[in-house]
Amino acid sequence: MSDRIIRELAADYVKDKIDNGIKELQRITTQDVNYLSIYPLTMLEESLFLSNPATISNTIMRSSISWFLRNFNNLENVPYSNLKFKTVNYNRFKNKIYPMISKIFQDYRTLLEINDHWSYASSKFEKLGDNRWRLLTALVSDQYKVEKFYYDRAFDKRLFDIEVGVTNYIHWKFSENMLIKTDGFTKTDFGYDEDLYYACLKRIELDLKFLGNDPRSSIIKNYMEFKKIISALYYISQMKVTANQIKLQITKKVPLAEMVVVASHHELSQKLSEYSMVNLDIVDEILNYLSLANMSKGSLFEFPIVKLADHYIFNPASILVNDWHFSIVNGHYCKKIEFQNRDKMISSQIVEMLEQETKSIANIKISKEKYYEYYDNVTSETKKSDIDFAIYDIKTNKLLVIECKWKDNHYLSEADDNYNKVHNSLYKIYDDQITKHQGFLIDKNNIDFVFDFDEEIVAIKGKPKIEYLIVDKRNQLYLEGRKMMSVYMLITLLQSFRKDNVLNLEGLITLIQSLETKTEYFVAGKEKMFTLKDGTILFSDQLDLKYSFKGI
Repeated sequence: MSDRIIRELAADYVKDKIDNGIKELQRITTQDVNYLSIYPLTMLEESLFLSNPATISNTIMRSSISWFLRNFNNLENVPYSNLKFKTVNYNRFKNKIYPMISKIFQDYRTLLEINDHWSYASSKFEKLGDNRWRLLTALVSDQYKVEKFYYDRAFDKRLFDIEVGVTNYIHWKFSENMLIKTDGFTKTDFGYDEDLYYACLKRIELDLKFLGNDPRSSIIKNYMEFKKIISALYYISQMKVTANQIKLQITKKVPLAEMVVVASHHELSQKLSEYSMVNLDIVDEILNYLSLANMSKGSLFEFPIVKLADHYIFNPASILVNDWHFSIVNGHYCKKIEFQNRDKMISSQIVEMLEQETKSIANIKISKEKYYEYYDNVTSETKKSDIDFAIYDIKTNKLLVIECKWKDNHYLSEADDNYNKVHNSLYKIYDDQITKHQGFLIDKNNIDFVFDFDEEIVAIKGKPKIEYLIVDKRNQLYLEGRKMMSVYMLITLLQSFRKDNVLNLEGLITLIQSLETKTEYFVAGKEKMFTLKDGTILFSDQLDLKYSFKGI
């Protein structure tokens, strides 16, 4: 039996089990719309409220609940009158229904790996004997965790300190206002405070600075207005979280029935418009954009609001911990909204970051966004491209050529990379762009051209040793000599290889060349046995496929 056939058999079997599980979920949840709105959002808020939102378990929970809401949520015609929080039903969701959601979602993730037959993270089928196979899923690892460089702000400790300072100020001032201006229980909304609102705006701007200076789309027509609306949403969310924290401190109980924000369309739009001083029509458009409904892509990361016929519901922590400069780009992709100035917005912003880091180093010359054309004797055609960024060490005659990209289709969910797309991007960029750079830079005169015939570079007789690197906003992948690195990782490495205003580019290039993405396969837990449609036996330590709804 070929790999293709066993893969198809396994995929059909797993999909059929998942579909049956989904039907059972639909049967037990569609009877009460609270199971499709308030209860899952309350469970997520409770978890984020009581623990670090960045934990793996919280990320998986947010992804699981997002998948559930995205596939089951069709609430735009459901009125608010149908919603009512009942503790007994919430506990039923939390303790009985959610575990089934989590199991089905995890099997769905494994199904995606079964369907991936060629990427660096593809699953593997191991033949054990006649009609007996083992499914092995991949563990992908790199020398450095890419998240560390951005989320921990390793590339800019000063920025990290500023963000912590602003966030701490917001927490302190909201608590102070809540205690002074309200009783903390019957009245938990102290209204608009200008200083606090602008502190929220500053916090949002610290994140959105990485999106570039002027992103524009059919949703973001005016960038400042967009930031002001998000800041007003942040303000309302922080007020809700602060009120719940005070209640917890006083009563020693989590106020479950009040964890999420529930507001009529008019009420929320009016308040956001009042706080941000942005026209109501624009506010409504942004709220509609931020709503998760009837979509095949996206999650609460990109779309944190659930929209009913007459009300909005959202868990405030998903607003407060949102990484807006990533989620907005991903959200545009999910809703098929194009940035009008995407290439300039993304590439130029990465170029600016690299220029800022390298422009004043004694042994370094830089070039940015240099257009070129040349005649390719092999293909007998004229080729044209531009070199986004290049770093030349005039002391060691080493050259690093950088291709800047930000692909917005690299994620299936907050928890999962789209490995096929990442893999394809790496090879496609090398084939389309870097191959042209390699052909053009064969000639030393062309290298001099890239650096505007800088005298010190022209004076160097021999050609430099050249390394090529793709720089993305968030991804890394190193396969067969092809290298893709996060810009935040590259900036951190540039800093670590710099001493006394001299950049050890040779050392940096050596490190880049040493990086290799590793894919491993092994059995991590107890295997289960499944009998496929044709009688083939499949073993897997990842699949569950047994969803017990009895008693739920």
